[in-house]
Amino acid sequence: MEDKNSPKQESELQRLRKRVATLEAALANSRRRSGDHLSSIPGMEPSHANGNKRWLGAFDASKVSVFLIDPSSDQIVDANETAARLLGYSLAELIHTSISKIHPGEMEKLRGFSEQVFNEGAAFSDELSCTTKSGDCIPAEMSGSILNIDGRELMMALVTDVSEKRQAEATRMRLEKAIEQSSDVITITDSTGVIQYVNPAFEKLTGFSADEAIGKSTSILHSGEHDASFYEKLWKTLEAGDVWVGRFVNRRKDGALVIHESTISPVTNPDNVITNYVDVKRDVTREVELEEQLRHKHQLESLGRLAGGVAHDLNNLLSPILGFSEILRDGFAPEDPRRANLDRVVRASSDAGKLVSQLLAFGRKQYLELRELCWCGIVSNLIPLLERTLPEDIEIEFNPCDPPYLIEADAAQMDQVLINLVLNARDAMLGGGRIELRLGRTNADEVGTWWGRDVDRGEYVMLQVIDDGMGFEQDELLKIFEPFYTTKGPGAGTGLGLASVLGIVEQHRGYVRAQQNEGPGATFTVLLPEVTNRHEEILGEAHTEAIRGGSESILIAEDDFDVREMTRAALMRLGYRVTAVSSGEEALALVEEMSSSFDLVLTDVVMGGISGPRLLESMKEISPSTRTMMMSGYPDDQLLGRGGVQEGVLLLRKPVSVSVLGARIREVLDG
Repeated sequence: MEDKNSPKQESELQRLRKRVATLEAALANSRRRSGDHLSSIPGMEPSHANGNKRWLGAFDASKVSVFLIDPSSDQIVDANETAARLLGYSLAELIHTSISKIHPGEMEKLRGFSEQVFNEGAAFSDELSCTTKSGDCIPAEMSGSILNIDGRELMMALVTDVSEKRQAEATRMRLEKAIEQSSDVITITDSTGVIQYVNPAFEKLTGFSADEAIGKSTSILHSGEHDASFYEKLWKTLEAGDVWVGRFVNRRKDGALVIHESTISPVTNPDNVITNYVDVKRDVTREVELEEQLRHKHQLESLGRLAGGVAHDLNNLLSPILGFSEILRDGFAPEDPRRANLDRVVRASSDAGKLVSQLLAFGRKQYLELRELCWCGIVSNLIPLLERTLPEDIEIEFNPCDPPYLIEADAAQMDQVLINLVLNARDAMLGGGRIELRLGRTNADEVGTWWGRDVDRGEYVMLQVIDDGMGFEQDELLKIFEPFYTTKGPGAGTGLGLASVLGIVEQHRGYVRAQQNEGPGATFTVLLPEVTNRHEEILGEAHTEAIRGGSESILIAEDDFDVREMTRAALMRLGYRVTAVSSGEEALALVEEMSSSFDLVLTDVVMGGISGPRLLESMKEISPSTRTMMMSGYPDDQLLGRGGVQEGVLLLRKPVSVSVLGARIREVLDG
């Protein structure tokens, strides 16, 4: 029986044949006039073995959207399933749809393409946007050419969705901008360390331009501060495919050293072979300096605590040595050689006491007797002493100034600051030279431009000690105020002079720094807050009086046997009637028993049981007229933790010489 096709089947068959014919014509025309566009679509290469059905299947299966457009009506004549899916239409909805619906904002551009294709016979390729059925806008790339089908000229357009491509490009542009604008240095090298890319921050931080760096090895930044093993470990890490993180001391183009914190990451290809390295580094020079300052501060605090801890014991040991040596010395005639030997013991004991004082000054723990002083007067009074101390080939110059330059300070500590700075300058001028002392006034705003650190607001008096000696190396300037650091040979210095200067100045709320001069020598600058309420000038000179004794009755409370016995012997030699006990309890019992018998009570501050402050507090009710004094070998911060010293009570600092002890006893009794 012969099969016959229904009219519907015949219509569908005619449509398919017409579509195949259209595609065959499109392929031939496309190859001839537009560089074989359609054949470039995956799956569109014709197969003579499979014929027209293979063509139709390839057209519909293509991943590229294909449109056939009638330029006379701007309608879509045909399209493939990919095009329909791209725009969200069914194929039936898409065919015969006007391209103005698909490209509502691009019609002028499309007509320009059409004129180019039909008038000039040239294919086109450009970007435009497509609007989907839901109204979304899709970025796309379109290429097109003329197709002549049965004498009818159509335009074939190949459209590719480039949304992901645009997103990738946007991400890449953001990444490029981030890299270009990053304050961190970003360097890309090949697998051997040859620079292929640097960002603008590279030039800012290293001084090398991109042209100077690209094509060069990263060794152009080497400073010589790292040995060969450092770089060997670095390369071993990188070649193993691991990330290296660490710090470089690099050298800028101008020769300056900088510290870079660096993270270097390998970049591999699909075969996991390292092709490049990305180095991200930032300048941490300032951070390292701050870390060093913090470490130095902690070191000073630790040594200060150590100094305070040993000060009491040292002072208690030195007090009897100094006192008994003076007592023994005064028992010999001036021409007796034993007196000269004891003089040496006294001087050594006194020097040891000063060394403890320097340790406490370095630790900012020494007791300060603050008064209003005139810097000019302090310097003027010390000039004769300094001139006698300096060798003949060193000249000291100071021009007395009219302004008072008032400061609130401890006179003895200011003497120590000036003497230490001058002696430090002397030691830097082995072949002779000149030391200049200058005084001036400045403020926080002026200081902030050159001091390099924050300075409290206010006016300052500035003392400068300028020498023309050997000066300092840069690494020496970084350590010059460290305790026990000295440039002298073994046995030539303790290294505490400048450390104690720093401690004294900072305890007075001031600042000190050292600078290498442009010419020979160095300059030490001390800033101290200026007293703005001008009172009568006080020069701070020492008042020396002849030591007088007396016959008054004195009670000594001291728990250290040697200090107690030395103090009793010294005061008895001056004619006083002395009673000595080893505790606050014994002293309080004697005062209660004989309240009117003692003219003065001299007590240690820290004792087991009843302390010195508690003893004097209890005495106020029993014998308010009895004069009082205190002694201590503890630094001030530890005294505060043990009750402190009452206001108006004279405090003697151990070790105390017999002459000072006698003078202060007389001062209190006569006061």
